[in-house]
Amino acid sequence: MKFRSILMTMSLAFLITGCGHSLVNDQASSLPTDAIETTPNTKQDITGNIEDSASDIPALVNQHDESQETFYDYSADYALIDNPESNMTYNNINEAIIKEINAKTSSLYAQAQSAFASTPNEEKEDFVTYTLQTSGESIFINTHVISYKIHFAYQSFGDHPIDENLYLNYDLNSGQVLTLDQLIDKSELEERLEEYTNDQFEITSDLDTLSFDQFYFDDASQLKLLISSYVLSSNQTEALTVPLSINSDAFTSPVIGTSVKAKNLNSARDAYDISIIYPELVNSNGIYPTINQVIEADILAFQDESIQMAKQDHEEQNTNANVFLRPYQFSTDYTVYTNTNKVLSLGILYYQYTGGAHGMNWEVFYNYDVKTGQVLTLADLFEKGFDYQTYINDQIYQKLSENDPYNAFTFEGIAKDQAFYIEGNELVIYFSPYEIAPYVAGAPTFRIPLPE
Repeated sequence: MKFRSILMTMSLAFLITGCGHSLVNDQASSLPTDAIETTPNTKQDITGNIEDSASDIPALVNQHDESQETFYDYSADYALIDNPESNMTYNNINEAIIKEINAKTSSLYAQAQSAFASTPNEEKEDFVTYTLQTSGESIFINTHVISYKIHFAYQSFGDHPIDENLYLNYDLNSGQVLTLDQLIDKSELEERLEEYTNDQFEITSDLDTLSFDQFYFDDASQLKLLISSYVLSSNQTEALTVPLSINSDAFTSPVIGTSVKAKNLNSARDAYDISIIYPELVNSNGIYPTINQVIEADILAFQDESIQMAKQDHEEQNTNANVFLRPYQFSTDYTVYTNTNKVLSLGILYYQYTGGAHGMNWEVFYNYDVKTGQVLTLADLFEKGFDYQTYINDQIYQKLSENDPYNAFTFEGIAKDQAFYIEGNELVIYFSPYEIAPYVAGAPTFRIPLPE
């Protein structure tokens, strides 16, 4: 089997997985800049472990926020990267940290406000105030990465105090989120976990289904992975902190794609409710501006068509007193699957609900050779003349024979333009709901191994 060199040269350590939030009027082309929030929302590669000069390490500056109301008491002390020169990467990281802090703040505030509003007036004087104390600090920082810890200590009505920690890791060169699979090989991680737990319990969970996203740098060559109790086994009665060594030599030649921001468009009317999130590639070089134009054109077309459909259906409904239509719902979100300086693979998930038992969703993928700007097709991933369709079909038939005992799937082979994305060292074939299986099966995907 022969694959084209564009994929064969992609080291697993540098392949990225990612995922992804507000105001427009009825004119889809009207995008006021002050109505669009942007936040970094993807993942990327770490650079090298090189001797750092203290003067090159970003400085941090302390921040303080507080808010007090009858039902809510909030304070926060946290550090952000000092950014006097308005470095876009540092700004993206700071925005991401603030977003995480605000998410918890907004959630608890809404709970407190709702609880207070539902409390009878004669009992409001005795209402127990909800409290939230937040702190944020850098655990480790050098010229390449920052590990950041956010601590939430909160108490809601009638509940015991709760402490939560959230760990964030960013590449300071691109502003992208660091994920564990970029830093340590999957097989190596499995071996390390088995060694660490060998004298405690046997791992019974399927590690392929687990997401290890809470970790931090202990130094430039070692991580601490945090695993909650009962994640690896029913016999794992305590949380674990597992040290993991990193081969820093693997990162001396960075393979960074581009930083990614989330752009948001929200619009609510009697006939529709639209919540759109889509990616913007923060790089003015090469193919990235063109990809941004393609994505935004598709998003605006979806918004236009959705608004027109909702307006038309609701106008017709207004002439028929026996018909009642709720506002139609339309939304999008996105996931970045691979983001290197060789390949970009991302997907935008579309959703619409126009009545009935359930809505409909589908995903559109954007796969590019970053060097040439070429849109990648399945055929492009294999050597010319190789029968890739038969190869992929055989892989899918094999997986169905093992996992479809009731013959619910009606797979008859992939199309030449079959939807797909690239994640890790795998090609992922995607089918929309109803395409080869009942709606209850969702959107089936099949992972096809690529060569190391």
